[in-house]
Amino acid sequence: MRTVVVASAVPDRSSSGYDIRVANLSGALPGERHLVVTSILQRPDGGVVAPGLLDVFDSVRVLPPVLGGSLSPRRHLRLSDRRFLELAAPDRFAATAAALAERVREVDATHVVAFGGNVAPFAAAAGLAARTVVDVCDSVTLTLRRSAGRSPGDRLALLRARREEAALVRTFPAVTAIGAPDAAQLRALSGGRADHVTVVPNGVGEAFTGPLPEPGTRRGVAFWGNLDFAPNRSALQFFLDDVHDPFLRDTGVELFVVGAGAPDWLTERAARPRSGIRLAGRVEDLVGAVVPYPVMVNPMRTGSGLKNKVLEAFGAGLAVVSTPLGVDALPDVHDSDHVITASDGSTFAVAVTTLLDDAALRARIRLSANALLHQNYLWESVGRTWTEAVLRHSGVAAESGK
Repeated sequence: MRTVVVASAVPDRSSSGYDIRVANLSGALPGERHLVVTSILQRPDGGVVAPGLLDVFDSVRVLPPVLGGSLSPRRHLRLSDRRFLELAAPDRFAATAAALAERVREVDATHVVAFGGNVAPFAAAAGLAARTVVDVCDSVTLTLRRSAGRSPGDRLALLRARREEAALVRTFPAVTAIGAPDAAQLRALSGGRADHVTVVPNGVGEAFTGPLPEPGTRRGVAFWGNLDFAPNRSALQFFLDDVHDPFLRDTGVELFVVGAGAPDWLTERAARPRSGIRLAGRVEDLVGAVVPYPVMVNPMRTGSGLKNKVLEAFGAGLAVVSTPLGVDALPDVHDSDHVITASDGSTFAVAVTTLLDDAALRARIRLSANALLHQNYLWESVGRTWTEAVLRHSGVAAESGK
């Protein structure tokens, strides 16, 4: 088996969920793996570079950025994001598709996998659709639907995303998504009959798979994630406005926030006297930073996909309080067994206080959650699910109808 892996960026940053997913799923595939980076934009500096992520590839070829020059105004007339790159930079798009096709011929690839709906059009334009698996990861349609934007621009963005993802499901022999809600959205776009859309969740790295640390004893809760990510900001705003400030702050419950990109409103709020908020920024050792806290909060209100922070909390031994949306991509995670779920501010606060005050309950939940993590969410087991999807639906045999 010889696979060409198509990605939108060089997957060499341990701080990027995309990079970690590309590297681990690619590494699970047997045989040769040849990476082609169809750069859409020049990637900005920043993040934690981990060159070892590239060790899973037998070769790496980085193509020039497609959007690295002047753009055609025709892109504004599109009704589907599927044609955005083709309309924005037709010559560079065609050159990238041709380079991808040539690389597939050079290595005599039997399979192609495309990580992201934004790079899938290159495989289609190269005539490789019938042997290509597309990992959509998070459904953009679902994300936009949940954001509930009502402006004309929001409605147009949703229309374009729906048409793009419907075309992906029609065009490619296998499409994978990170969670059941995302997969269900993709199937719905094709009329509900799409057995080739399957779920491949994320796994966790070695930092979260060792023996459980000693339980934290600090009277507080932890939250972590990229704070440039709008759903994370929305989650923190909800937690502070509806949970922490009205119910928890005056009882001495601290909020510990880990992650780069804190918005000004958050840093200003944390600086107030007796705010009860600690900001840590980016840390090298996430587990070491959060284990003093016995509870992790996951108050997600928007977005789609799988919240890796929940799996990381399972590995670090923190009991989790989450909104239902925050764990809806984890169908085997059950309320009161692996997490405590709460939808509104007062019930969320009660769940947090109950866990902080009941060490036996915390111990039961964290042990159950950690066992589930080791059963279903290690990269080794996730990789088997991914490999089965690739082998079952795609490749040269699928292309020739065998």
